[in-house]
Amino acid sequence: MEKKNKIRFVVLLLLFVSTVGLFFLSQREQGNAIDPTLFKIEQLDKIDHITLESSKGKIDLKFTDSQWRVNNDFNADKRLIDVLFATIEQAIPKRQVSDSISKVITQSGTVVSFLEGDEVKRKFIAGGNQAKTQAYFQLPDGGTYAMVIPGYRVYVSGIFEADESIFRNKRIFNFNWRNFRTLESKFPAEPDGNFQVSFKDQYFGIEGINEIDTTKLNDYLDAVSLLDAREYLPSKQINQYDSILKTLPAFTVEVQDIASRSYLLEVFPPGKGQPTVVGRTGTGDIVLFDRESIARLAKKKGYFVRKD
Repeated sequence: MEKKNKIRFVVLLLLFVSTVGLFFLSQREQGNAIDPTLFKIEQLDKIDHITLESSKGKIDLKFTDSQWRVNNDFNADKRLIDVLFATIEQAIPKRQVSDSISKVITQSGTVVSFLEGDEVKRKFIAGGNQAKTQAYFQLPDGGTYAMVIPGYRVYVSGIFEADESIFRNKRIFNFNWRNFRTLESKFPAEPDGNFQVSFKDQYFGIEGINEIDTTKLNDYLDAVSLLDAREYLPSKQINQYDSILKTLPAFTVEVQDIASRSYLLEVFPPGKGQPTVVGRTGTGDIVLFDRESIARLAKKKGYFVRKD
């Protein structure tokens, strides 16, 4: 009996020591907990200027005349701007990382600055591991942290490493229909399919067609006005499409407004089994489209004739 009591005592003593140890370990971890607001920005809605600087160059995103602009050259894709803001709002540091990782991020990362007017509200370096599975943010004082968005498995630094072309507005025919004059579509290999749409007497019409299927025409014009590119190709990726760009376009679409401004798109034949189609705008930009979206524009003149 006495022996059993000694065993119970030893067991209770071990449980007590373990409990006390876990308590103090928990307290120490809590004391070393990382501040989740390290990279947060107060009054995020007042940020009107963001810069991203890396070895690839500088991207300047600025809110001007009620819209975001990219390097003062192009309108920005608002969806990408929203992603950028959502990322900085939701990302939190999970743990501090070693000096060796810090050195890599310092050398290869993107310097990110959020400004309100001319005042920098938050500045850090964003980067990640080679596989782009773990993101790191580095503060100006050199502290580097592994970053996560709770509940999501995403590479947090991805949006800060994007090329200029990613931030551009993807809308191709970015014009106001109230200023519309004409739309002309041409098929170099099948000229009988060419047609021109114009606005007369408060209605859209096609030259040479008396009985028009207005539903088809309206759907077509909607497809033109809402056409978005999948992406603008950066110069380093254009070479792989050189052979295609030297061929005749499958068709072209050109819109002119009442100020005689022209919006041109050349669409090239898709490769067999390819999910994307290559296009070239009137400004010389090379763009990729989803095959399905561009197919809505590949309509010849006879398609719009009303069939009773």
